[in-house]
Amino acid sequence: MSDDKLVAILNKRLDPGVALNAAAHMAIGLGARVATEPGALERLALQNYADADGGSHPHISGLSLIVLRASESQLRRAREQLLDVAFVVDFHEGMTGGDYRDQLARSLTMSAADLNFFGVCALGRRDELDPITKRLSLWR
Repeated sequence: MSDDKLVAILNKRLDPGVALNAAAHMAIGLGARVATEPGALERLALQNYADADGGSHPHISGLSLIVLRASESQLRRAREQLLDVAFVVDFHEGMTGGDYRDQLARSLTMSAADLNFFGVCALGRRDELDPITKRLSLWR
């Protein structure tokens, strides 16, 4: 059993399509974030799932990805705690609407205290993530 854990926490008020969009962006970002740290990519336990026809389905983590839901305040608190113990990527409302240039410009006008977080995704040690996430519900 790995000492590492993947977790995504999504704002429970999001429509499913918005939540999936945020989760996908965060997953891409987390992969890139981990890949930039020497030796960290191995922590994702990436596998190549071969099929019976010889097909290859690479780069899928052998770790379980737990998807949780949280209120805005729970999400903000979890994010702040996760930043101290894990690789973290978040997604906020300023990252939506228009193209990425509009989003970057809009983000520059928003203070951290005013960000409406849609989600956070993290890779960290199970024993450090579990106390932060244990009171959150599974996404349903």
